[in-house]
Amino acid sequence: NAQPETMLIEQGRALLPLKDEDKFDVSQLIQIIDQDEGGSTEGDIVPTDFLISSVQSIFLTHARVVENRSNSNNKKNKDKNIAPPSKILALDKQGVASWMTRCLKEAVGKHDKRITAVVCKYGSFGTGYITAAEFLQIYLDACSMATA
Repeated sequence: NAQPETMLIEQGRALLPLKDEDKFDVSQLIQIIDQDEGGSTEGDIVPTDFLISSVQSIFLTHARVVENRSNSNNKKNKDKNIAPPSKILALDKQGVASWMTRCLKEAVGKHDKRITAVVCKYGSFGTGYITAAEFLQIYLDACSMATA
């Protein structure tokens, strides 16, 4: 008698289990672009669509509407004379704490030193929050460390 798993795989109704090298391959998350001949980039890290959509989903789970305190909020768009929005979707300290609690599987409060360290490192100076693009940078930095 054939094993049911083997039969399903042979019939194309199941997949072989993933090997660890495939499961943890960082190329599923980022692409490293090397343009040396005439190009200005060398070793640039570009997120895959999968990473972008995954990080966006995580961001939206923990983000909240906050007052826009970025420097661009005080300046009007030169071309269109339009002021930036007064409120934006971002991760404030409570949002970062919620994200860390979920990731680390331990209670992390908004006054934890790790929260302040992340917001200081990745957020724009003086805002007290992390935007979606800054949140993506956290994951890009982690991926780049995995390739080093």
